[in-house]
Amino acid sequence: MCGIFAVINKNKENLNLDKCRKALNLLNKRGPDWKVEKKIDKHIYLGQSILSMTGKMKKDLNNNFSISKNFFLLFVGEIYNYRNLNSDYLQNLNLNSTSDTNVFANLFERFPKNKVNNLLDGMYAYLLYDKSENILTIGRDPNGEKTLYIFEDNLKIIISSEIGPILFYNKKINLNINILKNYYLTRHFLNLEKTIFNGIRKIETGIQMDLNFLNFKFKIKDRIKINNYINPVIYNKNLKRKEDDIINELDDLINKNIKQMIPEKRKYASIVSGGIDSSLVSSYLCSNSNPNYLIYLNHVGKDFHTAKIKSFEKYLKRRIHIHDVNEKNYFNTYLKAINICKTPINSHSFVGQYLNANIVSKKNCRALFGGEGADELFGGYSTYLPNNSNLNLNNSDYTKIVDSNLFKETKEQTLFKKQMHSKWKECLSNYSFVSNTSERQSLSMMLMDATLQMESNAFRGSDLMSMNNSVESRSLFFRKEIVNFALNLPFKFKINSSSSPDMKTKFILKKLFIKKFSKKLILKKQGFAGFPNEMVKYVGPIDKFILNNYVDNVKLKDNFYKDRGIQWKILNTELYLKMINPKHL
Repeated sequence: MCGIFAVINKNKENLNLDKCRKALNLLNKRGPDWKVEKKIDKHIYLGQSILSMTGKMKKDLNNNFSISKNFFLLFVGEIYNYRNLNSDYLQNLNLNSTSDTNVFANLFERFPKNKVNNLLDGMYAYLLYDKSENILTIGRDPNGEKTLYIFEDNLKIIISSEIGPILFYNKKINLNINILKNYYLTRHFLNLEKTIFNGIRKIETGIQMDLNFLNFKFKIKDRIKINNYINPVIYNKNLKRKEDDIINELDDLINKNIKQMIPEKRKYASIVSGGIDSSLVSSYLCSNSNPNYLIYLNHVGKDFHTAKIKSFEKYLKRRIHIHDVNEKNYFNTYLKAINICKTPINSHSFVGQYLNANIVSKKNCRALFGGEGADELFGGYSTYLPNNSNLNLNNSDYTKIVDSNLFKETKEQTLFKKQMHSKWKECLSNYSFVSNTSERQSLSMMLMDATLQMESNAFRGSDLMSMNNSVESRSLFFRKEIVNFALNLPFKFKINSSSSPDMKTKFILKKLFIKKFSKKLILKKQGFAGFPNEMVKYVGPIDKFILNNYVDNVKLKDNFYKDRGIQWKILNTELYLKMINPKHL
């Protein structure tokens, strides 16, 4: 796991190399071990900070080059199947290094670029310089676990793993308040391609595109979508399978995939939240290896799982370390989180993600496992229970439009709603073969959440909060085989309305959980705990809010005191606006 920063001067003027290196230094925590950089001619800079997770923990610049030296790779993330790729395709190259970076770089010696993306199983974003073609290929994983941001104007192109280095390099970039208003259209802050800064956009998930260094034009070459894993033949075949058969296949898949994910000769930790997902991940880790640390965050007075958490130790045969979080800890960590994001945090879960990573980093752990994505893939939220068959509506609490009417609608809100509706129609189309209308709607809601909510919220948080503590977050449930399995799993194995209340949602995962733990440890779902609304005491009087510049004061007050959900969004936005450099406003 690392950080990438690149600058291309389109006018071909000399780069300010010192400024480039200072921008890259802002990503030091993402990669504290060493740096790699390459200057092409006088106007192109490619740099990377590195957190070593595979191979020898020793600086080796050859890792980033292919064996012919034609390809130079900057890569953030982890390729979990790199050993298999090396043995299957690269044995005759006699590589000196077999880190995932070096294997990745040399795959381009063997295959067309778009073929390489299809071989990869992991989380990644990368820049690949092709010397012979004078092209920079840019890629991102289909899950959206790793992100790259691009800024472009008439003079330059800047590419970065985070927004912060772009704002440092170009201090004239302004905040787009109308895109920021989109936050109030959904439960969490969901970002599509545009960011809240003019000229800065995200590379789309699963994309592979070329940047020609002769004319500085981008051209999309390939795109992988997890939606394309859905196969009517497999789904209908699974409909006829027995429950035990499905459970055994999932058990085998998790065992196989988690073995590939366990860090080699690096310490690592796992979260045990008391929920189904993180408990299962920790169980498989403990049965296949020896995690160095199991962690549970106790938001004092807020976490009702705390009283039960020690009961999991009997099954995991490991100590679970409980760390208390109070209101002051929470607020101070929140301020760190928005400073890292350079935006309001997408969800208050970011605070807990930072705290978990910060604690295990102090225990010298370099990787942290969690249960992200299981709810979206396996039907873990009550919002997926069948209750509406109007296919025009996405009823997911996590991706549906929930207009607060706080702001007057601008073209940005109109466009956002249109794009969200288009994505909903695509998800419905992916499950068009499901004849039961209610089931089709619920499956489409899960897919919408797995693609949008995960990428924009959960994965952004796990990446930014973990990496700024020099810890790599790892998400078992978004391994390629498990995503494929889940998207082709019939509705009845996800939602079982005839079951007892504690088994209705995430049915098949809970069945697997019972094989590892006692059924009594299926605890009531609590979501993310914390003290988000308690931050009202730190924000100052509402009449002096910066938000008053953008919204009618009466409307602001009415919404602030009407609903805790809207109050949290207002607090999150206001505290962000108070922290941001005024130059960007």
